[in-house]
Amino acid sequence: MRCRRKGFSLIEVVIAIAIVAGGVVVILALLPTMVRNSENAVDMQTALRLPGAVQAELEREMGNSLGSFANTVVLSGLELVAEQDGSNVRRRDLTDNPLRSRYFLIEVHAFAPGELAYASEDAVLALQITVSWPYQVLAAGTLSPAGATSDRQSISFNLALNP
Repeated sequence: MRCRRKGFSLIEVVIAIAIVAGGVVVILALLPTMVRNSENAVDMQTALRLPGAVQAELEREMGNSLGSFANTVVLSGLELVAEQDGSNVRRRDLTDNPLRSRYFLIEVHAFAPGELAYASEDAVLALQITVSWPYQVLAAGTLSPAGATSDRQSISFNLALNP
């Protein structure tokens, strides 16, 4: 009497390996996109937390002198930078560390002439803030976009300062 062995044929094993290999290839192909989307989400959350830090830095720079600070912002605007984790919001200058590659660029502008424009008799300075990222500091201290223009993101918000 012959005993039949139960098991998988060679064709069944090859088909199973092909299915598993196809699944692994699909997962590996999606991995870079998922990582990029995760980084973008983290950057967006950090940028959305910046208004409070920006307001604190602007109030620190303003001190009790709204008029002179407002005139500076109205005439030339103001640029601030923040590190990738949203910390250390500060005025952009040539002493920025070029070894830190990613920054948030924060552009501060007064409103154009109109209802929200600053007048010397006003007790409030209304500002337009634009946060753009990613940026990097080059060796010469200049700030330039990191990566392709299509990878750059930005958000805008309004802020009111009073002494």
